[in-house]
Amino acid sequence: MQAILAYVRDEYSRLIQEDYKPTTWDLALLMPDRSNAQAENILKYSVYFLIYHETECVGFITVCPNDIDLSKPGCEAQMLYVTPKHRTKGIATDALNQVKANSLYVSTKNDRAIRLYESLGFEVAEETVSYVLMKRQL
Repeated sequence: MQAILAYVRDEYSRLIQEDYKPTTWDLALLMPDRSNAQAENILKYSVYFLIYHETECVGFITVCPNDIDLSKPGCEAQMLYVTPKHRTKGIATDALNQVKANSLYVSTKNDRAIRLYESLGFEVAEETVSYVLMKRQL
């Protein structure tokens, strides 16, 4: 198990260093408008998945159950990243569908992602200056 965890950590670190440059809104989007207790629970129950295409790690998705007691179906996609050379291949779509994401936050500046999410049935539920909360029925 330690070897698997080390491998996941190393792959995630490689992606972060190579391609993914977190911005302030990435970090703020994780827990907008939530109390510290809620934020702590979300982090505690978050799950991080590495995304592979063939044998190459090409991205990651971070998800959290919609409800800690799992009474609500689906999950919130907190972060989704696919390396630039693997975009437009359906990888993000597959990841969102496999984890059964029914809500997510996205930067208001990320028009490409908003169009993708709309094509997957997500609709704008809330919008602020910096982010859009999108939801869909599963």
